[in-house]
Amino acid sequence: MKKLLALTASLLLVASFSTPAQSAGAKYKVYQKTLSAFSSTATTLTSQQKAQVKAAVEANPDADKFVCTGIRYFSQPMSVNIMVRKRAKAACEYAKELNPNLSTWYQNKPTQARSYAGKVLLTVRSPEVARASLRDLDQPNAVCEIQETENRFFGAKGFPFESLLPATGEVDIAIVPIDFSNAVGSGNPGTMFSDDVRTIEEWAPFASAGNMTYDVDLVS
Repeated sequence: MKKLLALTASLLLVASFSTPAQSAGAKYKVYQKTLSAFSSTATTLTSQQKAQVKAAVEANPDADKFVCTGIRYFSQPMSVNIMVRKRAKAACEYAKELNPNLSTWYQNKPTQARSYAGKVLLTVRSPEVARASLRDLDQPNAVCEIQETENRFFGAKGFPFESLLPATGEVDIAIVPIDFSNAVGSGNPGTMFSDDVRTIEEWAPFASAGNMTYDVDLVS
């Protein structure tokens, strides 16, 4: 099976939405907004919620990703997923109506934060400045090597980039399939791991309560 080596292409801190220094390639800024609460089992947008979606669209005219996440409290039955997903769908459909050029995506996620339960989180990504490419990283190959260490409780572990990853903002990740002499791969990585790429991108805003996003590129 293909071994996947995850390389952090660039770490883009956008916690304060400040504009970083210009560099080769494009960087991004992330805008987030939680819509006001829905009533009972409502799945359509109120005039207030429509105004909030409209404000998000107008504040990000160059957005290339508009993600709507319906949030269910983790102990609620799975049937609630249908309701919050419909709410997320309604938000993204209205955003698309306002700006047909938007690339939208709606989903549902569980949470342990009661204040988010039943609500819809909007995550909007817009290009900011040129983004650095892998070729622009002036780093030796050794910085990408996984270093094994031993821990008497957890056994072998290690990944040198762990301490460098930010807790907020956007992280660009390149996943590079590699054939090893003793573990030759088969198949097309782009086909085999396309679902994994989407799962990785969906996980970051959920796990960080909307404070971080992953932009994953699978090199194939």
